[in-house]
Amino acid sequence: MITKEAAHQHMLHCIEIAKQVSPTIFKPYVGAMVLSQSGEILAEGKRDFYENTKWLYHAERAALESVKPRSKAKNGIIITTLEPCVESKENQLFRPCSKLIKEYGISTVIFGCLEKSRSNANGDGINALEKQGIEVIQLTELSDIIQSELMPDFNSRKLYSTIKQIISGAYKSHRSKRKY
Repeated sequence: MITKEAAHQHMLHCIEIAKQVSPTIFKPYVGAMVLSQSGEILAEGKRDFYENTKWLYHAERAALESVKPRSKAKNGIIITTLEPCVESKENQLFRPCSKLIKEYGISTVIFGCLEKSRSNANGDGINALEKQGIEVIQLTELSDIIQSELMPDFNSRKLYSTIKQIISGAYKSHRSKRKY
């Protein structure tokens, strides 16, 4: 298992990865990394567009699909600034990150902030991962930094289109059982 200090350092690095997004990407900015069972960094990823498209590529998917060979991720850890997505009832093109994490054999997910979109209301990402037997840990000490630097600013009129994607007052806070 990864130490709290190592998780903290890796999450700080994920925050920096997230900030390297294209200027055309709207918030949330997301950074992720995959660690082997022994703690070796295997791959990194950020939320971005698929090349020559307007389809978004999630950070967790980018990191996982960069692990070569794929078997190195088995029993590993993924660290991500945002709770991984779950299946949406909308026209979702790709498998959700929570399913992809299971397919790669990841045993632990460490995340910074809860996802507040329609597809992940009430901690659905946490619930989906835990139901698959994956340990989920929220690294709460960096949530404020992630919220202020990577998440949409709800007070900004410039982000009106983003706000439409975020769930309104019906959101109930859900916390993972284990926290650092």
